[in-house]
Amino acid sequence: MLMPKVDQPSWDTSLAFDRLLWRTESQSPIENLESPQVSLCRKQLPWCVIGELNNIANQAEKRGRHAYPSSLIEGFQSALHDCQLHDLELRGYPYTWERGRNTGSLVEIRLDKALVTRQWLAIFHEVTLTNLDFFCSDHTPIILELNNGSHGCSVHHFCFENLWCREPMCKQIVKACWEENGHLSLVEKIKVCSLALENWGKSLTCNFKKRLAKSKSAMAAIKHDANSFSYQEYAAEKNNYFEILAQ
Repeated sequence: MLMPKVDQPSWDTSLAFDRLLWRTESQSPIENLESPQVSLCRKQLPWCVIGELNNIANQAEKRGRHAYPSSLIEGFQSALHDCQLHDLELRGYPYTWERGRNTGSLVEIRLDKALVTRQWLAIFHEVTLTNLDFFCSDHTPIILELNNGSHGCSVHHFCFENLWCREPMCKQIVKACWEENGHLSLVEKIKVCSLALENWGKSLTCNFKKRLAKSKSAMAAIKHDANSFSYQEYAAEKNNYFEILAQ
């Protein structure tokens, strides 16, 4: 949980707590009414809680098999109310966790969320929470973007692509840049070398990214078609995705 120190003149953040307390069947709405979480709630500080919360606010956030225990939903709702937290709308695929996709008894739940207070929204009033809709584990990643209008000048940074290492030309470019610029300093050599690699690798990188995007789109289309979903087809496309990454 990131909580700003509002008494400072500049924006600062500190890690406050990593979890909230909410009710199960045998617990009170909040385990301890004098807990640090509740005390901070009463101070009305800007909160943002993001990550795997392992609970849902309503039955629509779960699909498959049995209904989610109503007592857990009520307890989670009570915690949100007591701490004055708002569950941000999730863009993209509505579920972030799944189990049993290849067994015929698929269960999907939105366990990953971003919870914020009204005071936090007053600072970051234009935010977007997106489900990236691709996963290597049973959870999909979510990303919270702060679009509060403060867009600075973008700075271009050189990024070395691992796929270049598979190309013999990569080694030749590095060797040539180093030998032809022996009079330059180490930093200047690295700069010349990075520019040469970047110019050479543009076509490779562009094609690589297009193939990845195409594969991800294909997986998303298969996954979202609940009526005719084929696990074999999905697994085949997923293997294709990792083959592209390994190239």
